[in-house]
Amino acid sequence: MKIEKRTEGDITILQPVGRLDGSGIPEFSASLNRTIQEGAKKLILDFSRMDYMSSAGIRTLIEGNKNMTAKKGLLVFCSVNKDLNELFEVVQLGKIFKIYKSEFDALEALM
Repeated sequence: MKIEKRTEGDITILQPVGRLDGSGIPEFSASLNRTIQEGAKKLILDFSRMDYMSSAGIRTLIEGNKNMTAKKGLLVFCSVNKDLNELFEVVQLGKIFKIYKSEFDALEALM
């Protein structure tokens, strides 16, 4: 698992690349939590290069959202592919997270 990180103004964008399963969870979780601890208040998770996510990945997203909320920040998703979108619908992540079609849409909403 590779995680690319960049900023656009006061918005941080994390883009995980590959598969988010048991082997990638520790790295993804550490990167997400480090970004939150460093003070990110607006965070976009861009899933455009994500191939797969396990249930452990879902747990990590929910934990990250709890940490972000505790810091009075906002965590949103963008560029969710068809397979991930089906998973997110099954576990009803749309009730917890705002999901945007593209990074552009997410950036526009958070500015």
